[in-house]
Amino acid sequence: MRDLVLDLIAAVPAAFEKPEFQARKEALQEAFVNRKEDAFEKLGEEGRNRDVAIIQTPMGFSLAPLENGEVLDPKSFNALSKDEQKRRQSQLKEVQDLLADSLRDLPKWERETRQNLRTLERDTAEVAIAESIEETRALLQEFPAAIEHLDAMHRDLVENIVLFSTFAAQSRDAGVGPAISNGLLGPLERYGVNVFVTHDDERSGVPVVEEVHPTLANLVGRVEHRAEAGVLTTSFMLIKPGALHMANGGYLIIDGHSLFREPLAWDALKRCLRQSEVEIESVSEVLNLTTTITLDPEPIPIDLRVILVGDAWMHHVLVTYDPDFSVHFKLLADFETDAQRSESSEAAFAAKLSAHAIREGLLPPDNSALERLVEETARSSGDADRLSLVSSDIRDLMIEASHRAGVANRASITLADVAESIASRRRRSSRISDRMQEGILRDIALIDTDGVTAGQINCLSVFQVGGFIFGKPTRVTARARPGSGQVIDIEREASLGGPIHSKGVMILTGYMVGRYAVDKAMSLQASLVFEQSYGGVEGDSASLGELCALLSAIADVPLAQSLGVTGSVNQRGQVQAIGGVNEKIEGFFDICNARGLTGEQGVIIPWSNVQHLMLNEEIVQACRAGRFNVYAVHTVDEAIALLTGVSPDIFHEKVDASLSAFAQAISESGGISEKFPAGPVPKTVPPSDPLGTPPEEPPSKPPRTPPSRSSATRETR
Repeated sequence: MRDLVLDLIAAVPAAFEKPEFQARKEALQEAFVNRKEDAFEKLGEEGRNRDVAIIQTPMGFSLAPLENGEVLDPKSFNALSKDEQKRRQSQLKEVQDLLADSLRDLPKWERETRQNLRTLERDTAEVAIAESIEETRALLQEFPAAIEHLDAMHRDLVENIVLFSTFAAQSRDAGVGPAISNGLLGPLERYGVNVFVTHDDERSGVPVVEEVHPTLANLVGRVEHRAEAGVLTTSFMLIKPGALHMANGGYLIIDGHSLFREPLAWDALKRCLRQSEVEIESVSEVLNLTTTITLDPEPIPIDLRVILVGDAWMHHVLVTYDPDFSVHFKLLADFETDAQRSESSEAAFAAKLSAHAIREGLLPPDNSALERLVEETARSSGDADRLSLVSSDIRDLMIEASHRAGVANRASITLADVAESIASRRRRSSRISDRMQEGILRDIALIDTDGVTAGQINCLSVFQVGGFIFGKPTRVTARARPGSGQVIDIEREASLGGPIHSKGVMILTGYMVGRYAVDKAMSLQASLVFEQSYGGVEGDSASLGELCALLSAIADVPLAQSLGVTGSVNQRGQVQAIGGVNEKIEGFFDICNARGLTGEQGVIIPWSNVQHLMLNEEIVQACRAGRFNVYAVHTVDEAIALLTGVSPDIFHEKVDASLSAFAQAISESGGISEKFPAGPVPKTVPPSDPLGTPPEEPPSKPPRTPPSRSSATRETR
């Protein structure tokens, strides 16, 4: 169509310059002139016969009496007799009427001439236009809609030939070349075609479009404007498509987080899906911010599938709070973020990493590097038997390792390159972790790693700063005396304990009632606190340590400070899985290692977390050498045996004896009084910043023999 318009720009003016057209045009103009001259010649003859002269002036025509062929001046006219003057005036009136009749016919003759000229121009342009359009018609015979458009364009061109002369005048001012090359066809732009959406013929299948910036305009299209002489103008050629147009008949992929950050985009998308058509609109129009005159394109029907990509939280929020979501998005595809670890999956993942290195122009990783990368992938999944499918961090690690190998002039990525990159990544992110460890080593934060103390224990907590997760020990202390059977959670009383942590402390009371007060009252007043904790405490991973500290305080049996403890308990005394086990172990190990390993230090973890162990090589080697220990326990009794060195039966007898002594002391004093006041009533508070974070989905696998890969476990039965 553009070639057709450009061809007409040359063909139509050329047709008007042909001798045949010029001759016919001159003939029509000459005929009009002759007709006008004949009329005035005849009128002049009529005037002379009546002794009246017709004189043409710049202001029009005037009449004057004649005497012997000469114009009679006013003085001579006044000298005539009254009868003669009256006769002469009658003659002037007759000639004036004839002149008026002739002048009335003149515009009619002019219109007839102009009409004949327009007919001539139309006939001449018709021939030139038809010749060019027929060539285009031959190329578009299989498209009836295009043929219909050509016919309408043909008729419009014939009726608006003047557009070519207007374009020629504009081109003389701006230059024909620039006007055409820049697509600025001026008045002829109306014959252009706005190629709204097109797809490559060489590509098979339906369109698949991914919109990375789903603004309202990028989704539904927009009408652009251009400034001309200080005024914003537009045309149908400035209507631009959106992603919904581009994906029509296929699939549109949108990132949900990006979509919901854009104003009005989500409502516009739902409206288009509901109406099965796209109506172009702008933010300024929707909000009535501007009054610029613009176009209002008709809605375009659509038939496509929209794939909204997001996380589980986003899906939950949309299903809960937006009733339209389930109407338009009925199919949920919930993808796993990790896969079962096996020889075949490890081989597939290693092949994927090698292919990525080739694709990104990185050095190829050798076998030892691939093994280490697979290990790191399993660690990032939080499970020794799973491989994380979120591989962006591993790809970034490969890039850094490739750089290190290149600096060392190696031909491939080695184990040392990967290990050094992992260590460097940790160093870059560990500022807060290092400061916390420094505080412990300088005895600012009190943590003992040797000796024994009653009612005091090292619980292991996990922190997350950005994407960096690390663990550190936190001292938990307990106090006990005769009372009304309350276990006071100081964190909750200070509004620092979250609901999950508070639940864990309440479970301790349930355990103690079931173990020591089945047939008698619990005559106890106890308190638990995270020492030197100035932020929120959340999670139940410290409940095992809290229970051991509480029982130790009641029985007055010291606990080994060389052991860190993590794990949650239930009311039956079973130890349950927690999250962040690797980071917790490594955090306590770093403190012990900095102070010097004695072979007595270690950590106590739930047996069900053994399958999650992916410890760094330094800890594995320390465990193999007997300088550090990782104990896996099933029950509270196993943890007590490790912490006290006392048989669980003897330990429980001591606890029971202390509780009986508390009850006797209360009985001898006449009951709960000012001597043994009941503590404050616990209250529920909202959670604050996490100190210990429980796993999102606690592992449900049964206990099994711990893997030898990257772990060291000492089982206590």
